[in-house]
Amino acid sequence: MIPFSVTLGYEGSWQKMQKQGSVFGIIIFLAMILVFGVMAGTYGSFKAPLINMMTIPFMFIGVVLAYFLKGQSISIMTMLGLVILVGIVVNNGIILVDYTNLLVSRGKSLNEATFEAGASRLRPVLMTTLTTVLGMLPMSFTTTGSAAMVQPIGLGVLGGLISSTFITLILIPVLYSLVMKK
Repeated sequence: MIPFSVTLGYEGSWQKMQKQGSVFGIIIFLAMILVFGVMAGTYGSFKAPLINMMTIPFMFIGVVLAYFLKGQSISIMTMLGLVILVGIVVNNGIILVDYTNLLVSRGKSLNEATFEAGASRLRPVLMTTLTTVLGMLPMSFTTTGSAAMVQPIGLGVLGGLISSTFITLILIPVLYSLVMKK
């Protein structure tokens, strides 16, 4: 036990890592705002991008789980992977929401459009995820030489993308049917 007269302060590498962690938090927040802005401009609506943005928190589940299973600690390079993930994760949601919007504009009912979009876009969503995941596998598990430096980025992207994809396939149609009601 530390006596009351002793003060404890974090210095050196730990202090720098804490500062960098808060900087990356701001960067991730700004990335989310930029992604939201691009989607809002493209859709011409604030509802559809909001639906896509709801999948972003679920990427953290996969990142934490991947690091836990691998027995690694989260680092600054992981934060870099999270910034990358913000842009990647919304892509699957864009595929679903855009096609659902198209079906609704063609006169389909909201429920009918969400079911049809989910069924017809399942294959493209899984294909884009699978190609990205397979591309990240070598980067995620190579720990020799200078490849070890970027390995946390690959592992973070791999875990976050897998978890957010499966959540996206369930959450996006449900949120779309709830938020887009007239």
